[in-house]
Amino acid sequence: MALVRELMEELNVEIIPKQRLWTSITPWSVSLAWWLAELPDTAEPRPNPLEVESIHWLSIAEMRSLLGLLASNLDFLDAHSRGDFTL
Repeated sequence: MALVRELMEELNVEIIPKQRLWTSITPWSVSLAWWLAELPDTAEPRPNPLEVESIHWLSIAEMRSLLGLLASNLDFLDAHSRGDFTL
């Protein structure tokens, strides 16, 4: 599964996918999926410097305030606010 592979490549952690929360298609026709996944308590994310500049844990309000956040991410946050899914 792409989610498992990407998290291993980018953060060197093994995750367990739990549930697909939401999907969308970008204006340039890229299909995106947001997943709920379990990160083991013992996991220690280590960013791959070729893939990831830094790691940040943000609240929903903090994410909304980010300059340049992609429209698809704002759509995801809006869907969460509407109750389309729960975290």
